[in-house]
Amino acid sequence: YRYILNTIYAPKQYYERVRVFLKEFKPPKRRGALNLRLSHIKAFIRTVWILGLKEKGRRYYWKLVVSTLLKEPRSFPLAISLSVYGFHFRKVAEQHIGRPSAELLSAEELCG
Repeated sequence: YRYILNTIYAPKQYYERVRVFLKEFKPPKRRGALNLRLSHIKAFIRTVWILGLKEKGRRYYWKLVVSTLLKEPRSFPLAISLSVYGFHFRKVAEQHIGRPSAELLSAEELCG
């Protein structure tokens, strides 16, 4: 159980799943003007600060951000939202199992 929680929310695995999902997902085309608000800009800046600069998995965050902007730009808001969800899931898993998600259990730890 710990192994599953550690790996499912570890940044490398989580962001890779998001990238695969975004490659397959086709968001509906927008009609009309882009509805961008100051709150959206503030939220994005906060994700850059926390996920892109402070967190240990920042390399995978930036890989997702850049690949989404280059390959699936319409999915960019969703990519950022899913990044925030992943951060939340990691924090909840850490509280539940008492270990950071980035610390993967080895096979020896798992089997005793």
